[in-house]
Amino acid sequence: MEQRPQLETFWLHRIFGIDRQSSIATLAIVNMIFRGDGKNNINNDSCLNRGLVASTVDEKASAKFVSRTQASKGTKAVTKVLMNPPFALKKGAEKEYKFINHALDQMEDNGLLFSILPCSAMVKAGGYKTWRKELLKKNTLLSVITLPYDLFYPQSQPPPLAIIVKKGVKHPPNQNVLWIRVRTDGFRKVKHKRLRDNRIPDELDSVKGLVQNFVVNPNISAPSIEEFQKACPAVDFSDKDFELIPEAYIDAGIPSPDTIRQGVDENARELIAFLIRSKKEDML
Repeated sequence: MEQRPQLETFWLHRIFGIDRQSSIATLAIVNMIFRGDGKNNINNDSCLNRGLVASTVDEKASAKFVSRTQASKGTKAVTKVLMNPPFALKKGAEKEYKFINHALDQMEDNGLLFSILPCSAMVKAGGYKTWRKELLKKNTLLSVITLPYDLFYPQSQPPPLAIIVKKGVKHPPNQNVLWIRVRTDGFRKVKHKRLRDNRIPDELDSVKGLVQNFVVNPNISAPSIEEFQKACPAVDFSDKDFELIPEAYIDAGIPSPDTIRQGVDENARELIAFLIRSKKEDML
């Protein structure tokens, strides 16, 4: 009987969301209504303009949106973050790590952040590499997961990543990171849509329990599986590349002839589709 009031308090006072696109904010509100509640604190604005500070509502611990300047001076209130920052696909666009830094600035120490990122954010040199080093000097990297190539289909882009970070605890040199490379999630492409197909393995669901347990205790045993997952240390600040992607740490297997043929076929189809979409059929 006590669970219901606790859930209602959580829905009303502990869930906050923000997006600069009004359509996305509206969709989030409608989605929350269908799922029970949580719509009260969905904000239509750029998250780089706003921030959360601790507050009290109806004598219950909560938070409120204030300007970014005010947020930097207020009491931190955020314990968990789920985010998908816009990918910096165009020159001059805000880098993805600026959104992550802003979220971490609002979080309590030991809070958890989960973010979707483009693969490039974890391998690029220059400002991206500097950011990765600074991130681990101030926080702990728990897991990096390569997500399926077609996750954002019909948009064409390299496979995205998911990172899980613990706020405010410098990454210990021997701390294991859980590296996972998910290739399929149980969906297939059909006429510009992704539809569930029971014949396709849902590797994302298969690792859910392991990821949850690893976040709670990074010292648990995680089996190494070729081409799929491995738990091992990652921090070597003297590494000139400092690439933090699963493909750099997971054990590689020897591909079979069928796997090679399948890979060549898939790459050829993707290239042809890209050239057609780009109206460069003359290059075929």
